[in-house]
Amino acid sequence: MGTGLPDDPTPTVTIRPFTPGDAAALALIFHRSVREVGLRGYSQAQVEGWSPAPVAADAFLARVSDGRAVFVAVNGDDTPLGFIELEANGHIDRF
Repeated sequence: MGTGLPDDPTPTVTIRPFTPGDAAALALIFHRSVREVGLRGYSQAQVEGWSPAPVAADAFLARVSDGRAVFVAVNGDDTPLGFIELEANGHIDRF
């Protein structure tokens, strides 16, 4: 991980807890991940069925409000880059 100093070419990434304001960005990250990375192991039809469109922010928020822990990787401007959902039983749901 980078030092965050101006001459450091390695970007700094911070992991922080999810906030409701992250919902729209994370819904888009999930959708793009399915559509772009999913094609490496699934057919186009499977990928389109898995995530036909980004879900609305309120739907994403409802999903992650079931007691699971959600952590968000952000850049120096606090822009979400990725996330993980950890269910209460320790199961990693999305990564």
